[in-house]
Amino acid sequence: METIHSKVAGVTFDRRQGVIAKYCNPGTELIAIPEPDNPHSEDGTAVGLWVPVGTKRYQVGYVRDGLSADVFDHIDDGGTVRVRVLEVTGGEPDKPTRGLNIEIELGKRSRRKRIPGSELEPAKPPGAGVGPVGITGIAAAILIVAWWLFG
Repeated sequence: METIHSKVAGVTFDRRQGVIAKYCNPGTELIAIPEPDNPHSEDGTAVGLWVPVGTKRYQVGYVRDGLSADVFDHIDDGGTVRVRVLEVTGGEPDKPTRGLNIEIELGKRSRRKRIPGSELEPAKPPGAGVGPVGITGIAAAILIVAWWLFG
């Protein structure tokens, strides 16, 4: 397991300051969601960070550039990711903008690294999938023959 400490990027956009003030404290768990179609990500590896609140979630920002590709690839490879708030900064008269210092834990990967084309199903040899009839198929055949013979 690898542990990374970082700051959250993009905390000043889309009313995120209010979300951070209301819902984030040291120890708060965040959800990391890859955003491959994010138009602001040059390499398509944006990872949004969200705070869960009941059945909803609110975005607090993003994994910073330079780190997002590693986190994105880890998730894409089936790895587990745990993100938690270490510290909420700012919110004071002399520093009103709030920020988040976070810890990202990259855990085990559940499958091998994806290679191009690996998302395709493996080809089956000719005749594959054609096998003996299951017990339910045999029972159905017996019932049909019995009904036909004995009415």
